Amino acid sequence: MITRFAGIQVLLAATLFLLLQGLSYGGAAGNSWKLSSSQRQYIKTYGSPQQFILLYDLPEGNVSAAPRRIESWIYLSAARFVLFDNGFFSEEQPTGVKVPKLSEAPHTRLKPERFHSSMTQKDIIRTFGKPDTTETAAFGSHTYTILRYLSKARKPGVLNISLYDGKLAGVVAGFAIQPADMDTLRKDLQGRMP
Repeated sequence: MITRFAGIQVLLAATLFLLLQGLSYGGAAGNSWKLSSSQRQYIKTYGSPQQFILLYDLPEGNVSAAPRRIESWIYLSAARFVLFDNGFFSEEQPTGVKVPKLSEAPHTRLKPERFHSSMTQKDIIRTFGKPDTTETAAFGSHTYTILRYLSKARKPGVLNISLYDGKLAGVVAGFAIQPADMDTLRKDLQGRMP
């Protein structure tokens, strides 16, 4: 009897382990996204991205499928634009310009791993507070909602979150150039011109 009970415990533990391995990049099982080894290496080398774009792509007609997570990480000071597909490195492209002075201060404090596919509007508001603006639009039987966090007082930088039928569909986090920043940007760019 004890041996059978121990066997069931081992089987349950192995099943749990396999399920967690399968969900390790999905993020739905916990309160954050588990970074892949490629993503951890970029953070180790360059730090957290100064801006990032995150999109969830759900296969059309397959509601039960896990959404595909596409991430673009932008490092302005290193002139790098990096793409990840479900956490796996896809490609890296040069941005074409380094912006060292401007990018040192106004980058996002938000981290891509804070967002996961099972987040709802309530989760987002509980985490980030009331948005500065909310826009909702109906398209056929679907609803799109955009939550915008624009206030400099919030200190995460600019955050735009898109929801599709109440589920997280996309995140844009970074900074916006405000009118007060234009003089600094102009000086930075003029210093680069021949």
